[in-house]
Amino acid sequence: MTDKLAEEEPKLKSEIDELIKTICDKVLKCNPLQLLNYSQIMFQASIMGTSSEFQLLGLENMAVARATEYIQSIFVSHEKKTPDAIDDPTELFFDISKNIEELYQLIHQYYLVIGAKYKKEHIVDDTLISELIEAQMAYSVRGQRYQIFELDYYRGLLNAHDDAFQKLFSISANEIIEGIGKLQYALTQGRIDPVNEFKRMFESLEDLDENDAIRIIEEQREKEQELISKSLGIELNDVCSITGWNKEFIEALSYGLGDCSGYFNDSDYSGWPIVDLPVQKRPFIKIDGNYYCFDYYSFSDNFYRAIQKAVSSRDSGYNWSEVQQNASETMAADVFQKLLPGCIVYKNNFYPRSNSLKQLCENDLIVHYYDVLIIVEIKAGSFVFTSPLLDFDQHIKSYKSLIENPENQCQRTYDYLLSKKDASLYNEDKSKKAIIDMSAVTDVYMISVTIDNINTFAARAEKISFINSNCRAISIAIDDLMIYQDYFESPLYFLHFLKNRREAATVNNLVPTDELDHLGMYLNHNCYYMYFNDAQTDRINPIGYREDLDIYYNRKYHPQLSPIKPVQEIPDLFKNMISFLNGSSKDNKIRISNYLLDFSKEAKESFSSQVEQVFEHQKSTKRIRTITTTGKGKADLRYSCFVSQPGINMVSDKEKKDYIWSNMLWNNEEDRALIILELDDNKNILDIQTTFFGNNDIPIERRDELLLQGKQRAEERLKRYIAEHGKKIGRNEPCPCGSGKKYKKCCGSN
Repeated sequence: MTDKLAEEEPKLKSEIDELIKTICDKVLKCNPLQLLNYSQIMFQASIMGTSSEFQLLGLENMAVARATEYIQSIFVSHEKKTPDAIDDPTELFFDISKNIEELYQLIHQYYLVIGAKYKKEHIVDDTLISELIEAQMAYSVRGQRYQIFELDYYRGLLNAHDDAFQKLFSISANEIIEGIGKLQYALTQGRIDPVNEFKRMFESLEDLDENDAIRIIEEQREKEQELISKSLGIELNDVCSITGWNKEFIEALSYGLGDCSGYFNDSDYSGWPIVDLPVQKRPFIKIDGNYYCFDYYSFSDNFYRAIQKAVSSRDSGYNWSEVQQNASETMAADVFQKLLPGCIVYKNNFYPRSNSLKQLCENDLIVHYYDVLIIVEIKAGSFVFTSPLLDFDQHIKSYKSLIENPENQCQRTYDYLLSKKDASLYNEDKSKKAIIDMSAVTDVYMISVTIDNINTFAARAEKISFINSNCRAISIAIDDLMIYQDYFESPLYFLHFLKNRREAATVNNLVPTDELDHLGMYLNHNCYYMYFNDAQTDRINPIGYREDLDIYYNRKYHPQLSPIKPVQEIPDLFKNMISFLNGSSKDNKIRISNYLLDFSKEAKESFSSQVEQVFEHQKSTKRIRTITTTGKGKADLRYSCFVSQPGINMVSDKEKKDYIWSNMLWNNEEDRALIILELDDNKNILDIQTTFFGNNDIPIERRDELLLQGKQRAEERLKRYIAEHGKKIGRNEPCPCGSGKKYKKCCGSN
């Protein structure tokens, strides 16, 4: 099969080359503004009624979505000529659309063919071939961030270059950012506003008689023409009038007709739409002295790097990379400070290599929040623009640079910190800046943050064959980190998600292709790494988990749509417990909240119900009653809960420990949690205490005594159950003694 596919490569490539020539000939017969406007309108019509890109999967949708950028790239790559006058170009426009759709279908086939050829020529395994094809498909993905976060992204990165913009283009960073917002709105919502205005105009005529309606229509004729022009014309594509930027700045970001001759050359994939497009370097097109922008994605995805190129070409001595690195570190630090209010952030840290200050290692950020540390490395370098099809080795190097290298830096910092009881951090001049008491740290996370979005591979970096990283670092784009900052209103919920996100790396068959699918899986399954760990399959590609998030954030850009935030279903008691812990200063509150949030939906509901029952029972009987659950598996809950409330004498600390230890010995448990929930008369939470016991905590000299207590308590539970229920216990039912075993294998065995 591989040999047969590989043999098809020359024929299929020739067919694609011929089709591209046909498309170019047809495109160059058209008026550029008319064709680009038509293509843009076709795309916007194709996505009407959709609120998630998950709903647009398929080659036909991709062809429509990518047509505008490809057509613009053709125009700027060929010498300007006066097209033949066409009375009605509609049929020609349809032919071009159909040809582009056919082109994407052939290219999709070509991926399989070139994969087979690559395998035959390079003798590599199927995994690498699969990754080559996936890398090429990811190269064609557009839409790096939700529209509502675009300006925050640009503010964080562009403001640092304000002096360079003022000097080179006589424009401020703030003016650039404001223009970005205006152009984004014009290219998206701008065409919808006139349609909505038309709708309101016609609705206002419904209650009028015919003569009055005709009169008002005539009076508003001029306004109607204006609305038609905005919704169907090119008024909203005029970069100068929309943004207010000066022509010098716009010119540096524009290609005129025929300005970019390198796209169609003698290379193997000359003019293919899946290689580096001119529109990705300069998103605007200059026609008859005016500047236009027709493709929203090419503009929003590539504008930051396009500005970088414009500045560097004007001033080769300007150190963009250094300014960018500082800006990105500040940006990431701000995000973590909002995610974890009150955290301490150490920036630009240095520490000794091999315990000697003669050589220093560097770390970008360390975030300290209660007993948790987060080690962060920032990679502000740009991802390779070359298509994987042209140079897969270069793509591998780029992925290694943006994923593997920072993860290894994280691990090096992690190793240093954990090798010390008191870990010192230094400034670059070797002066000491801080000492971290590592004995008080219970958990450490490692995160590498990229400024360029390499989401498809970063979401499963640890599963990529050519990424050599043995650490458990999380690789994430700043775009997605900004989403987490907005989504998580509580630091404890964020840290619980982060715990699950890290554990997902250990599930070898779980290979998501989008970072937000991790969040979607968390919202659907809570401890989702456990949910998928039991799946009997070699490879799980979770698809569509981010759909609810897409809908929410797309609607959030339009508050009038009343967006509803997708959340986990959590009982009120657990919400109140996490809220209480959020506001507390307990040193171990993160471990407590992680333990409570680990409960499955059913376990949360059961615990909440039992607390309610125990509260009422104790209120009427004035006697303490415990809530206990047990199990043998790693995923099973083993806890005993005491509910403290007014009018009830709580047992002593010794009695609580004896209760825990006796249960552990009788049930042969490795660990058990003690939860003390203190409530007032209205069931408001006054305090939460949680202590975690291991088998080694039980005093050796008291084990026989405690084992006997455990046996007696089990017998008491059994008698109480029979007295209360008055029925025979099923042999396969859980034993009422609380051992976690079936009755037939526990007390029923006697």
